[in-house]
Amino acid sequence: MRVLRSLAWLGLREEFTAAAVQGARGRMDEAAGVLEAALAADPEVPELRSELAQTWHQLAQVLDRYVSTNADTDTDDEDLDDAAGAADDGPVPAKPLSDAEIEALRREEIELWDRAAGVYATLGPDHLHDRFQCLNNAAWTEQERGRAEAGAARVSALIDEVRALPEDAVPDWLLPAAENLVAQLTA
Repeated sequence: MRVLRSLAWLGLREEFTAAAVQGARGRMDEAAGVLEAALAADPEVPELRSELAQTWHQLAQVLDRYVSTNADTDTDDEDLDDAAGAADDGPVPAKPLSDAEIEALRREEIELWDRAAGVYATLGPDHLHDRFQCLNNAAWTEQERGRAEAGAARVSALIDEVRALPEDAVPDWLLPAAENLVAQLTA
C-alpha cells in the first residue's frame, strides 16, 4: 500500500491535471482496497487501520493540492499559455476548476480527513499527531468554504477530548496548537 501511495504522488510530479489526479486517486483507492481486504480478515490490526487512515489522509492532500494548483485565480488565456511554456519549472497546471468542482473536491477532502481522524481516534493517544493534522486540514478547508465555525468546532471537540486525557499522554505542543487554531478560525 505504501508503494501504491508513492506511485500516486510520483504520477503528479509533472502535472496536476484531471487525468493525473484521476490516476493518483486510482492508486490511492487501490491501496485502500488492499487495506480494507486485509482488515476484513483481521479488523483489529492497528498498523493496518493506521495505514488506511494514512491513505485517506494522503488522498485528501492530493485533492487539496489539485484544487490549489487549478483554482481559478483570475487567470486568462495568456496566463495559461505562459504556464504551458514554463513546464520545465515544475508541475504543469490544468485549466482552472469551476466553483462547483472546487466545492465538490473540498467537501470530499473534508470527508476523507474526518474519516482518517476517526480511525486515528480509535487508535488512541499515540496517534494524536496524525489526528490533529487531519482535523487541522479539515478545519482550514472548512474556512476556505466560508465555514470557519465548522472547522473550529472540529478542533474544539478534540481540545475537550484531549483535556480529559492524562497529561503525560498528550504531546506538549498539541493543546497550544489546537487552541491557537481555534482562535485563528474564530477571529
